[in-house]
Amino acid sequence: MLKGDRGFAVYEAIVSLGCIVFLCTAIIPVLSHSVMKVDESKRIAASWVILTEQLQSIQFTGGFKESIQRDGIVYTTFWTDNERICVRYENRSSSLSETCLQ
Repeated sequence: MLKGDRGFAVYEAIVSLGCIVFLCTAIIPVLSHSVMKVDESKRIAASWVILTEQLQSIQFTGGFKESIQRDGIVYTTFWTDNERICVRYENRSSSLSETCLQ
């Protein structure tokens, strides 16, 4: 409660600060998870673009580049045994992911 012209009491300021800290601790993990999902979506989208470019390169020149680097990520293109073209790249968690066309 307000104490006239003197401003807020100390306990009111502590409660307000506690609420702000609680909200920050709840919001920061959600935001960091969202940023990681957006980053992974960008990598997946980039792998589809690279697959499309590689298919166009095969169509027009008969060959393709096995390794392409974009935004600091190395995308490796390869053919599988059952004649699928795939792109392999490293995740944020340092594991490998693949995107393949049927």
